Amino acid sequence: MTKRAAIASAAPTTTRLMTNVNNSGAIVTSAPPSPPSTPSEARRQWLRRWWWLVTLATVMSIVSTVFVVSLVIHVPYVIEGPGEVQAVQNLIHVPSDHDNPTTDRIDLVTVTVNTEVTLFDKLRVEHFSDDEVLVPAKNVLGSQTPQQNDQLNAVLMRQSKDSAVVTALAKLGYHVTPTQTGALIEDVTRGTPADGAVQVGDTIVAVDGQPIASRDDLVAGLGAHKPGDVVTLGIEDSNGKRTDKTVTLADHPDKPGTGFLGVAAVDRLSYPSLPFDVTIDSQRIGGPSAGLAFTLGLLDQLTPGDLTGGKEVAATGTISPDGTVGEIGGIQQKVTTVRRAHVKYFLVPVEDAADARGASPGDVQIVPVHTLDDALTFLATIGGQGLPPVPAAS
Repeated sequence: MTKRAAIASAAPTTTRLMTNVNNSGAIVTSAPPSPPSTPSEARRQWLRRWWWLVTLATVMSIVSTVFVVSLVIHVPYVIEGPGEVQAVQNLIHVPSDHDNPTTDRIDLVTVTVNTEVTLFDKLRVEHFSDDEVLVPAKNVLGSQTPQQNDQLNAVLMRQSKDSAVVTALAKLGYHVTPTQTGALIEDVTRGTPADGAVQVGDTIVAVDGQPIASRDDLVAGLGAHKPGDVVTLGIEDSNGKRTDKTVTLADHPDKPGTGFLGVAAVDRLSYPSLPFDVTIDSQRIGGPSAGLAFTLGLLDQLTPGDLTGGKEVAATGTISPDGTVGEIGGIQQKVTTVRRAHVKYFLVPVEDAADARGASPGDVQIVPVHTLDDALTFLATIGGQGLPPVPAAS
């Protein structure tokens, strides 16, 4: 009996423990299950939880789009930046019997010019670059395309080399007489009769079959015609290939009633009477600003002794056959180039000296020169041996 009672008395306890989950009181006190969410409610709940992720993705998408667009859109600016210095002695070649070894180093100085500027490039230079400058494209290119500007710089470099050779030889006592060989085109105005018929760097050598030797001959030949007249131009390209082009002249904007072609030209000169061969390999460098450096390099190579006293000197400036040094562009970037190359002396045109000094922190000595003689005088003060006495004219 005792044993059975013990079993019976234990049973209810076991039953309550096993059935407690079904107790109605327990169900009432627990949270009722939520009904299934609709898709729109589930989306709202997700957005409330991950709104920051959606915002970040949207911002990144906008930024990426703006960045890509900035790489595609071009703006009407040119970027000028520092370039490099290059020893002209490595570019000048004269006959061995005229070549004089030297320990000098005379450097030309270049700048980089980007004419295909994107919106991204503009923003980068404006906010993150101290060495580059933005210049309105019209201030550099004028009415030219970038391709025409490249052609013009090639023409200017060729003229610069010719002037350097003539100036150096004249300084040494040689008489070199140039020959006029046509009207060399430096600019073509868009929308004029010349546009598409003549290229920058071409030379007009005839008008209606009559040879012309100079810019003045071209002006005279066109001046004899009226607007609407058809003329035939004999043209030589930079490689010497001859073609004939027919154009219809327009009315001259400044001289009504006069035929107008739409070009700017200078005399094309050749120097058939050089006493010996001189070549200057300008490689891919364009523009006229290496004239002074080429002239000094030639004088150094054609004479005994060291023109700079064995020192490294940078120089920039155009050169005229009479020895005049002319102003150039990009002087601030050239000063930066010289400073980075650790060159102490920098010869610059007088007109550019103030801007050059403003761009120099003091470790580059800016030397203003107006003539070739000014440059030679300064070189003598740093140990240069100068030029020998002028020999009898050859």
